[in-house]
Amino acid sequence: MFLTTGLASAKHFLKHFYRQNTLTQARRNISRHYDLSNELFALFLDDTMSYSSAVFKSGDEDLRTAQMRKIYLLIDKARIKKNHEVLDIGCGWGTLAIEAV
Repeated sequence: MFLTTGLASAKHFLKHFYRQNTLTQARRNISRHYDLSNELFALFLDDTMSYSSAVFKSGDEDLRTAQMRKIYLLIDKARIKKNHEVLDIGCGWGTLAIEAV
């Protein structure tokens, strides 16, 4: 039992040791985590590609309608006007930026 536990601990330590967050490894870690294809997200998101909660009015409403409702509610609550500037920093809210403009 102690041998098995010791081997598991050693394996765990080595696994993390070889994945240290050096500059090269950090780039690799980021790529593995964030560089996923749009095809993957298209399997479970609507065409806005918004991956945060939508605002549904009823149970039979489609996802895109509920996502657009959320976006328009946010624009309204933020009081975004035509003379305002909106900065999209690439955090998955591109549709909000497009609609705000």
